[in-house]
Amino acid sequence: MPNLQQYVAAIGALQGLLMLVLLTTDRRVSQASRLLGVICLILSLMFGLSFLLTARNEALSLHFAGWLFYLPASLGGLIYLYCRNALLDQPLVWRDALHGIPLLICYVLVFDFLVLQPETLVRWIQGTPIDSWRIALAEIVMVGQGLVYLPLAIGTTLRLKRRAPDEIANFHPATFTWLLVFTITLLFAWVLKAIFALSNVASPYSYSFAADILLVSIIYIISAAQWRHPKLFNIQQLVAVTKQRERKPRETALLDDSTRAELFDIVVAAVESQQLFRDSSLTLSRLAQTTGLSTHHISEALNRHAGKNFYEFVNTYRVEYVCERLRDTDEKLLDIALEAGFASKSTFNAIFKQYTSMTPSQYRRDLDAGTV
Repeated sequence: MPNLQQYVAAIGALQGLLMLVLLTTDRRVSQASRLLGVICLILSLMFGLSFLLTARNEALSLHFAGWLFYLPASLGGLIYLYCRNALLDQPLVWRDALHGIPLLICYVLVFDFLVLQPETLVRWIQGTPIDSWRIALAEIVMVGQGLVYLPLAIGTTLRLKRRAPDEIANFHPATFTWLLVFTITLLFAWVLKAIFALSNVASPYSYSFAADILLVSIIYIISAAQWRHPKLFNIQQLVAVTKQRERKPRETALLDDSTRAELFDIVVAAVESQQLFRDSSLTLSRLAQTTGLSTHHISEALNRHAGKNFYEFVNTYRVEYVCERLRDTDEKLLDIALEAGFASKSTFNAIFKQYTSMTPSQYRRDLDAGTV
């Protein structure tokens, strides 16, 4: 193995162990952080395989190389669970263990090689052709599970992204974009890994190393960000929204224009008279309970009459409230934001700039200068 590849493997292994410790021992740890820590551990062990394949202790290599080689068969399921839990912060349940089936299949297919013929498996990993349909099938399963789970993670993120603006108002607008960039880049890296791993030109390990570097770099970068911000992608209100959708199917009948206008007037009157937008936990379902209307009818009135989704409707009031307060008081920006109903500083800054094309600080400076 080239020295550069050895150095990269050493750095990758150490980084994986470091991220495992950081993500699982922090007092602020979340379920998503723990999942990401397990992923980092597997990546660290993958890099450890590099040393086993060149170790002087041949017995150590024979006993562990095969077991480590198939560990990536668990990555697809773990990454999918991470994306789901990062957004919803749902606890893991026993059914989630089913996502480990691809790894189990790989171990079952090559179990006799792992136990009775480890030297044969090591030679295959290092590039020696082996005529075994079970080894070939195990590799297909190992690579294929990533090509199934990563699109599934992307699809889940897109589904929640479409749903969120219609039913909740307090989330960072770039949250879904960041997670989609992460998963799409992972999918690209995994496709490269699949091309290299299943190629007849090269060994199943050495030529996929470049793809592994890209894969690992992305995950370690997001791991560091997750450690700094344990709730990095979390949108807690999505949990309630998802459960409600599971219990109650969406209505499909359309209202006429005059009915939509009447319902919209009812919603506006309730929001303005009670200043409901100042409730940071306000959701479409809570607004429906307050007004006595159905969530479907409110959504239809907002979307088809006002041309806004729930997110836009509520945050328009919040931004206008902040702008008015900035004209009347010298209070801290964060205090005004929380008073207006924003849940966090980052969400406030992002939404305020989205609606006014300037940051809250810039807006206050322009107010003081008389240019707004």
